[in-house]
Amino acid sequence: MTIQSYLEECHFLEVAAEALATEVDPKNISNVQLATLLDLEKRVCLLAGKEIENALDRSRLLRELSKVREHLSFNHSRQPNYSAYFNAHAFTAPALFNHGYNAPQIGTVSNYNILSSPILIANLGEGALEDAPPQIRELVRRKNKEAYLFMTVNDSRAISQPAKKSSTLTLNVCFHQWIYNGLQFGDNKAYNFSMGIFPVFGVSPGKNLEKAIGFNELKSLRVHAHLGREGDIMVYSPNNAQFEIETDTPVQIFWAVAETGTRILAQKVFLVPTQDDPIAEAFFASSRRCKNLKEYHEQLERRINAIFKNTFLPLIKDLRQGQLKGFERLPNWIKKGVFKEACVLQKQDPVPADFGKEIFTQGSTNEQKAQAADAFSRKLIGMLISSQKTLLESLPVVKKQDPLKLFTIAEQLLKNPDSNQVLGSLTAKEREKIYQTMWYLSSGQICSAAIQAAGKDKTFEEYGSHIFHSPTTPVAEKIKAVLGSLS
Repeated sequence: MTIQSYLEECHFLEVAAEALATEVDPKNISNVQLATLLDLEKRVCLLAGKEIENALDRSRLLRELSKVREHLSFNHSRQPNYSAYFNAHAFTAPALFNHGYNAPQIGTVSNYNILSSPILIANLGEGALEDAPPQIRELVRRKNKEAYLFMTVNDSRAISQPAKKSSTLTLNVCFHQWIYNGLQFGDNKAYNFSMGIFPVFGVSPGKNLEKAIGFNELKSLRVHAHLGREGDIMVYSPNNAQFEIETDTPVQIFWAVAETGTRILAQKVFLVPTQDDPIAEAFFASSRRCKNLKEYHEQLERRINAIFKNTFLPLIKDLRQGQLKGFERLPNWIKKGVFKEACVLQKQDPVPADFGKEIFTQGSTNEQKAQAADAFSRKLIGMLISSQKTLLESLPVVKKQDPLKLFTIAEQLLKNPDSNQVLGSLTAKEREKIYQTMWYLSSGQICSAAIQAAGKDKTFEEYGSHIFHSPTTPVAEKIKAVLGSLS
């Protein structure tokens, strides 16, 4: 068996290599860390069924194994044996999978016919609540439920094209794949749950009050998961969680909140509806080319700062000198934002129907106009950069499994398929993590079979245990679960 064919068959090895190979900067690998990598390399070679003598082959093997860095990465924690978990791409942990919808367990947005596509998912820590509105902080802490905190950047181009030119567009929030987290293909579930959105930028309440999601509050709404007419996909019904986006803004931002009897979700959502605006393109380019969330944020910050340097600094200078030509050429959403800041400076509340255009053009001095533009630029930087930094710095620190210990288990499984005997050396928590991973890695068909065999109303760990210890489960799948529990 060639190295490449083995890697294709045993993709799970990449996860284990990533846990070690990206934990440190390659330029600063100590002798102990190097020995650990070499030990991993040796074990990989043994698993491949041959000793690889050629140094170039060994190097190539490790490079192949580390390709997973494009998907998963651990940051550089100062605490020994601990690491914060990053995720920079959709459809990989830590967003657990919903087997029924074949999608991550997060909230999403649709135009009821098409879903937006997550291009970045970050599982956040409790510190992320510092960026959330006070109502959300109080809600999460008062409810005393298991909290799920996420940040997502969504490609919403496919759902953001209005049928006719309009200043707003109606979209729909879907919490189905998070609420019904144990959903199987073909299930039919319809219950009421509390949900709402809390606006940050570019969104407004739904126009149809009966079909509108709660705005700055939670509202009880029906969530119906069921098969589509053709019976080939699970669909999201009904179209009853509506809100509006401003169609001329390059990004829309809000917090989406939902709760069940025991869990609560608070998710910061960035919708990117176009690539024609440099700010929107900065989101696409930064998420497309990053290897982890730290790199994503650094790239986004660099791009956004460059845009502001080329746009707002000359604008502020021109306004101080009484020159409005550059301002008039700006997109309407920027002008409206500056108008509103002029209202704040002039203590005009509420904002007039013209968004403060008259106050800006006729009631403000050149210096006040410059101050309004400066205030809006700072507000944008806060929404686009500073808030994300707060969120990403909150990433939860989790205790990692011991990679080499799990590699030993993987080797033993290859030699001895008796999984009960092999897992006997692990703690109960280590086994539970493996069973949970087994469940989430399994296909919908296997999960359905496990439910039938094990009975209804079991925990995910119990279903995973049934699958793991089943004689019909391939050894390769069991090893995937063992090494997948690293994350």
